[in-house]
Amino acid sequence: DFERTIYHQQFKDHLRATYRLTDLSTAERLHRWIGGIRMTEGHLLHGYGPNGFYYAYKPYTVSAFQTYVSVNEERSTVHNYFLLMVIEQGYPGLFFFLLLLGAMLWYAQHLWHRTMDPFYKITSMVTGVMLVMIITVNCLSDLIETDKVGSLFFLCLSLLIAVDLQTRKNKDVNAD
Repeated sequence: DFERTIYHQQFKDHLRATYRLTDLSTAERLHRWIGGIRMTEGHLLHGYGPNGFYYAYKPYTVSAFQTYVSVNEERSTVHNYFLLMVIEQGYPGLFFFLLLLGAMLWYAQHLWHRTMDPFYKITSMVTGVMLVMIITVNCLSDLIETDKVGSLFFLCLSLLIAVDLQTRKNKDVNAD
């Protein structure tokens, strides 16, 4: 019921409202995701450009899914980084980002298998787990470009490179 969605102070009430589909943030995400998916239909290769979502999405939304925060005074985006990537940069942008994510996950497990040192094994494993957490969070929001998550994402990339360089320098690698 998109006319009665509310924000809940208690976590248990928030969870209950989420599975009943009466939670405000879930309802608004659905409203924006529908608009965002409909936006991509004519701009698959080039997208709308940086920050293009806010200025272009409203005609693509479905009024049946509107909530009282659909006015979007804070100018927030689609709340899904992968969808935002397609909207702003088209499928080529999403492809290159997914390629980077896949390479980073592969790199983390490769380093874990390659090194013998427990510290570097744990560092590469924890970095891989952090990447999976970042990917999960970005399915429900668009946080790569914020200080909160973006810095962790690039820290993960630098940690993987540092572990690789350090273990090569120490010759601390498996024979395989």
